[in-house]
Amino acid sequence: MANLEGLTKFARGASLVGDVGGTFGKPIAAGIGLGIGLNQRSEARKLKGQAQKFLPGPEDPEVRNFYNLIQRKARAIETGTDPVTAAGKKMIKQAQTTTQGNIVRAGAGDPRKVLEGFKATTRGTGEAVSRLMASTYPSSQYYTSLGGQILGKISSRKFDLKMSQRAQLLREAGEKETASSRNISGALGFALPA
Repeated sequence: MANLEGLTKFARGASLVGDVGGTFGKPIAAGIGLGIGLNQRSEARKLKGQAQKFLPGPEDPEVRNFYNLIQRKARAIETGTDPVTAAGKKMIKQAQTTTQGNIVRAGAGDPRKVLEGFKATTRGTGEAVSRLMASTYPSSQYYTSLGGQILGKISSRKFDLKMSQRAQLLREAGEKETASSRNISGALGFALPA
């Protein structure tokens, strides 16, 4: 950095020298200025490369994993495969099996009574399972709503990152246009006779 400052001072001095540097001072200053500019450009590219490593991904993996977990829970509740509903279904089925065994014993060989009892227990079991599934509906809605909120945050993050990258590119383009104008004006200034 100290060398660049020294060269910059030398270049300014060389361009300002009167009779001695008039013919050679400006080209030397231009050459030094060009060398300084190229060195700075190289350093800027290295810094940009390092900065790219720090860019976050479009999705936070932890948020995505949490979203997937919420989705699985909502699906499990909706299909009745979550642990609470599955245990409830199992208890209802066991009660049905026990009741049907009692019906067979109580029917004592009368097939009509046994069939009527089986119809009643099957209907009762279906109603019990339906009530159980209806009782889990609020939990399903909660997880579905929570999943929607998380998905909204994921989408918002992606949008914000894209807009930030766009703003950064527009800023860099503006800086390059400004630098280009300065360089062109400087080159024309050196080329025009005094």
